[in-house]
Amino acid sequence: MDVKCNVLPMENSDLILKVLSCHEIISNITEFGGNFVGFLCSFIVKKKKPKLLNKFDKSIKVELDAAEKLRKKGKTEEALMAFEALASKYPQSPRARYGKAQSEDDLAEKMRSNDILQRSITTYGEVANLPNVPDDLIKMALKRRADRQQFLGRMRGSLVTLQKLVDQFPNDTSFKNNLGVGYLLIGDNNNAKKVYKEVLRLAPNDGFAKVHYGFILKAENKIEESIPYLKEGLETGDPGTDDGRFYFHLGDAMQRVGNKEAYKWYELGYQRGHFASVWQRSLYNVKGLKAQPWWTAKETGYTELIKVCNVFRISPMDTMELSASDASKADRNVLSWSQFFISIFVLSHLISA
Repeated sequence: MDVKCNVLPMENSDLILKVLSCHEIISNITEFGGNFVGFLCSFIVKKKKPKLLNKFDKSIKVELDAAEKLRKKGKTEEALMAFEALASKYPQSPRARYGKAQSEDDLAEKMRSNDILQRSITTYGEVANLPNVPDDLIKMALKRRADRQQFLGRMRGSLVTLQKLVDQFPNDTSFKNNLGVGYLLIGDNNNAKKVYKEVLRLAPNDGFAKVHYGFILKAENKIEESIPYLKEGLETGDPGTDDGRFYFHLGDAMQRVGNKEAYKWYELGYQRGHFASVWQRSLYNVKGLKAQPWWTAKETGYTELIKVCNVFRISPMDTMELSASDASKADRNVLSWSQFFISIFVLSHLISA
């Protein structure tokens, strides 16, 4: 059996470990004379930095870096002005246009402005349409564009962006996976299913595609068929698979076919923090909120309000009624509104106390 070693990057490090088969491990340890540390170090490689500058942008790197420095310092308005000036001065510069899009994105977040965010979405799209744009820059611009479109609820617009990524980089299954999610967000399970089927044809061990494909099969009531996809997908531990929905649906599918292994997955879901307990498997929980069949009056937290219940029964008309000493019978149609509002004010403070 060809076992894979999936080792995640160390925190705060640019180092990653290559995935090795058992045969590679044995042969390489032998080559290093049994020195496992030496063997391990030989497979540590620096994480590849994305290439964001084309030949022209390298010639104006000093100006680009100065504007980017402002953005990283949080000087959003100044950074936007700097990148706008560069994009105007060098309209053929994809990096200047990308910096402008990022600055608009930052400003939209700061101002909580959808209009500014829409401007950034447009600018991200412009980046990909310029000539001689590095592949890494296209990927970053369009991925962010799709993300911001989804944030604004422009789901179909994000699908167009994601499809563009898939068309330009057909061998990158991560874009296909994101496209599948895009279809799921608009309830188009059929197209999502086609996308994940294609991903699994290209990458049979893709955990993200497996859990989503299994999720779709279960939604189609193909319970037994969904189980291996959900199970194998979760077992990969791939990014995007550690989701409470997949633990829940795998356990539920197993229960429906009488598989006692269901509670093992519920337990794992609980240990991962997705469920409040093995038995309380709601996916959306509030910290401190618990479920139980019966509650005492004290446990509800309403006992103090019950104590002042009689206060609520005071008739507003009784409060507003003038006493005989304050007004004659002829003036009974005149109401003391100040008395009424003072009583309401007292009541509100009584409740909050």
